[in-house]
Order: sequence, then structure tokens, then C-alpha cells
Amino acid sequence: MGQPPPGTRAIELNPPTRYFSPFLDLYGRPLRYALPERDTSPSIAQALHVWAGDTYTSKLTQEGGRLDQLLASEESDGLIVEQLYLAAFSRLPDQNERTALEAKLAEVEEPARRPAFADLTWALLTSREFAYNH
Repeated sequence: MGQPPPGTRAIELNPPTRYFSPFLDLYGRPLRYALPERDTSPSIAQALHVWAGDTYTSKLTQEGGRLDQLLASEESDGLIVEQLYLAAFSRLPDQNERTALEAKLAEVEEPARRPAFADLTWALLTSREFAYNH
């Protein structure tokens, strides 16, 4: 069992069992030997993985990722919030969201800025709005 090259999509894994992936197993990886049949209903294991699994948490702070690029661009907190909302919800934050987030982010000092934005990104991706839209 090896690891596929970076950037490989799940559909490109042939045969899929050749590659170790707890994430794909958790979400019902079809074996493709016949017409795939899989259970698409959510499970507690999937919910726990979203909340605490390393697939999501490591991607949020990955070097070269969206958040890393936004923070490296030295844009204002407000513009970064807008970009995160557009990426997650395909909309801008409403005035209440914008005001509350900018006030909270203004309290954050530099060493804690990256974790604060990682927490915001995680909150957006685990929200009901994101789940319903994606």
C-alpha cells in the first residue's frame, strides 16, 4: 500500500485498494470491480472526522494553501475574511458577520493571527451553510 503522487484525484486511483486512505474508507470508497454501491448516509465517524480528523485540520494550515497565501499577501483582515467567505459560501459576509469578525480579529496580536484565521476557516467549513451548499 503506497501513497499516490500529490494532486492525484480519488477517481484516478486504479485500483483504489492499492492506496491507503482512511478518509476514502470512512466515506465509502467503492472498489469498482462491479457497479459501485455505497451507503451515502452520514455516520458518526464521518462527523467526528470533520471535527477532529487530520484530513481537514492539516489542510487548513498547509503551507501554500489558500489561508497561507492570503496571510502572505499581507491583505487587510477584512479582505481575508471576504475571500474566505467567498471560497466557503460563494457570498460575502453580511454586515453583522463582517462587523463581529473584524472586531474579534482586531483583538488578535500577530503571533496568534494565523491560528485565529485557521479557526475562522474551520468554522466556515463546518457550518450548516457550507454543509447545505456543498
